Amino acid sequence: MNSRRVVFMFSGQGSQYHGMGRRLFEEDSIFRDELMELESCAQLLSGRSVIDAFLQPERRGSFTRLSDTHPAVFMVEVALARRLAYDGIMPDVVLGASLGEFAALVTAGALSAEDALRIVIGHSLAVERNCPKGGMLAILASPDLFEREPALFAETWLAATHFERHFVVSGSTEAIAATMGRLRKCGIVCSQLSVNYAFHSPLVKAAEGTFLSLMTSAHWQEARCPVVSCAEGGVMRGTTPAVGSGITAKPIQFSRAVASIEADGPCTYIDLGPSGTLATFLRCLLPKSSDSIAMRTLSSEGREVRNLEQIIHHFGGMAIKSGIRNANGAPSHQRWTA
Repeated sequence: MNSRRVVFMFSGQGSQYHGMGRRLFEEDSIFRDELMELESCAQLLSGRSVIDAFLQPERRGSFTRLSDTHPAVFMVEVALARRLAYDGIMPDVVLGASLGEFAALVTAGALSAEDALRIVIGHSLAVERNCPKGGMLAILASPDLFEREPALFAETWLAATHFERHFVVSGSTEAIAATMGRLRKCGIVCSQLSVNYAFHSPLVKAAEGTFLSLMTSAHWQEARCPVVSCAEGGVMRGTTPAVGSGITAKPIQFSRAVASIEADGPCTYIDLGPSGTLATFLRCLLPKSSDSIAMRTLSSEGREVRNLEQIIHHFGGMAIKSGIRNANGAPSHQRWTA
């Protein structure tokens, strides 16, 4: 029996890639059904296919449009959470980073998937219409470097703090390019994220009005488990539009958010993000003495079917590789909806 609390983690923009979840989509009928249900909702809201944008081979070089990547990340994460629920794997806590906070809120039952998709798609369109292009730069160095050496980071903002040797800055396209050049001259390792806008900076403020309007129009409910927000660096104080207003604007405080969870004891963390980056950050963040463990689901190397089987086995369930159904054609486990 697993005695650790279960934490579902959801990442945001920059964790996406073309083909994410393809193997699971092809081989696991339950995941595929859940993703297709979300796809139907997204098509009604946006008028086009989100799945085609990231799973069709001929679209490989075109998966960069924010109004595709925003809903794609959300849909994959929610479908994965629902897939695990078929085997009775439910979270005691959910943790969201940036865009991933919407998947966390849906998984916790605070928002319906339809309302969250409406917010995610509407926000992406507002950013595309109103905000200047920009970028985000991941840096392998102590976050306090940003304050100690301001000349290296001219015209950028601290966007995320993940662990003691990893942080992210946001800025205009020109500022990010200049910062990257200065850091590399100093021998500091950095890499640009797959993001075309400067999230978690004032450069996305022009979309804030639309975002708050969408948040206010949604139907909010009490969450059935704690929702840990990286924007807040801890548990959300209720689930309301006002609480969620900083999701894509405030800096990501991943290390602080994890510390708030770890204060109550060890956990099994399951990363439901496309690239498993939060699980990687967690392994770097937690001390060797910690009894917590981190597991990932999707993998750009195509190991997601094996990863899913390992997670199900870890919790004592029966590995279902191809979405086994009972004699009546119904799912073999009770469906949990969010």
